[in-house]
Amino acid sequence: MSVVGHPFVLIPLTTLYAVSRGEGLRAAVGSTGAVLLATVRPLLVLLIVGVKRAAWGDHDVSDREQRKGFYRAVVVALTVGSGALWVTQPALRKGIVAVWGLILASMLANRFVKSSLHVGFAALCATSVPLPPLGAIAACLAVIAIAWSRLVLQRHTLVEVALGAVIGTAAGLAVRL
Repeated sequence: MSVVGHPFVLIPLTTLYAVSRGEGLRAAVGSTGAVLLATVRPLLVLLIVGVKRAAWGDHDVSDREQRKGFYRAVVVALTVGSGALWVTQPALRKGIVAVWGLILASMLANRFVKSSLHVGFAALCATSVPLPPLGAIAACLAVIAIAWSRLVLQRHTLVEVALGAVIGTAAGLAVRL
């Protein structure tokens, strides 16, 4: 569940769904491609290079102290990518603000506790787009399953997954205001 529920999977899928609801499938495919190129790809490269250079012990950047450098690198990479998306994909602007809110809140919280970004992004995706009742239940169960997987994999504590859920839910609901 940790791989299927990875932010690199959930953000493009949520983009595809959200944009298709308002602008149609063709626009949604274009926006999703832009998200993949402008944010997911650079962050994936950042993670791979960081692990290869031993800046981070794993691709999850599980060590709270290592996350300090990770967050600084993410801010640089996301500034460029989200700036490009802001200009070229106006439909994504609320989502861009929500992602920045999640990243910055998690970065600030990291001084005390490492929040689960997997759970945070899952909660953001689950709450940012209106879903039919069964879809909402499925999204909620997916967030719980991702949280459970992070606990079972011993990547996070209960406090860390709960914090990720709170931050992600707040960011997701802010999109809907």
